Amino acid sequence: MIGVINRLMFDFVEQNWGSEMSARFRKESQSENVDFRMDVYYPDVEWQQQLDVAIRLTGLDKEALVWAFGRYSGEVLTRQFSGFITGATSARDVITRQPRIHNTLALSFTEEAHRKTINEKFRLEEFPDHTVVHYVSPNKLCAFYRSLAQWVADSFNETIEIIEPVCMHRGDHECEIHVRYLGKKTTGDIS
Repeated sequence: MIGVINRLMFDFVEQNWGSEMSARFRKESQSENVDFRMDVYYPDVEWQQQLDVAIRLTGLDKEALVWAFGRYSGEVLTRQFSGFITGATSARDVITRQPRIHNTLALSFTEEAHRKTINEKFRLEEFPDHTVVHYVSPNKLCAFYRSLAQWVADSFNETIEIIEPVCMHRGDHECEIHVRYLGKKTTGDIS
């Protein structure tokens, strides 16, 4: 796991539930003295423990928490890392950029095993009117990716359709996230 996601989760908890909850979250997830970095690989099991603690403390189910966290992350990532969205003219530009950025970040890791683990999480297929993201991770954060994609579409005032016919939560070996691009929202569209 790339440390930026861990750090974002702590910020997300503090932003939505306050500093006392954030301190409790850090303590209960055994991360009080950890400064999560983007250039350091953190074991997936550590992230899973943090997510379990966040679910327990917030009272949200996993899908709801991860969905809200994805939208929050979209907002923060585009402010902190403007390259995430710079030059993009459509939701598709950003949605297809995310797996590429993720895989490029792996280059900063010195251990081959860590680079391989990060690179194997995402594979992208592009078609004229849609993309398919193949996602494999013990974290099973497909809801995060779907939420981030929806946030991006909303930011560009576009309509997308997301389906996931294959999902690790249903016992499949990977998640297959299909994003169909339906164009600009019209006045009557309700999101």
